[in-house]
Amino acid sequence: MVPSGKTALVAIAAMAMTNGLAAPSFEEDEYAVEFDRAYAGVRAEVALPQGGSKMSRKSGAAASFGFWLDEFIAADFAVSVCERETALSGGILWLWWGYERLDPFFTLGLRDWIDEECGPYAGCGCYWHIDDHWSVRFDASAMYGLENQSRWVHSLSLGIERSF
Repeated sequence: MVPSGKTALVAIAAMAMTNGLAAPSFEEDEYAVEFDRAYAGVRAEVALPQGGSKMSRKSGAAASFGFWLDEFIAADFAVSVCERETALSGGILWLWWGYERLDPFFTLGLRDWIDEECGPYAGCGCYWHIDDHWSVRFDASAMYGLENQSRWVHSLSLGIERSF
């Protein structure tokens, strides 16, 4: 006697529930890159230079991306476009304390407002975690300009970030 289609489906389902048809297992590669440590986001940004120079107040957007080196330190990069001026920055983000959804952090790195100012920056900010993958990010930083008369350029940004 040949089983009908329904009988065969019920038999396959029963075998699957009892692990008779286990999914193939793949060995984990110890040298594989862990992409669950990467993040990317977009932010609204305002640049506020201090002193008298050709650089003026600017507002625009920034795209950030980074990679968590461990549980508390990340390599953080951003590209900002504010009123036809572009800034590139790279640095370290350090989570120094966290409480469930709120994670304050410090940043330290280098920023270059192309054709304007270039120099080291330091700042602070915080994450407000919506869930395991999405967060609201606020940043405030001060850059010490080394090129022109305007020595300080402050910036504020607020946006959303996705962890992978």
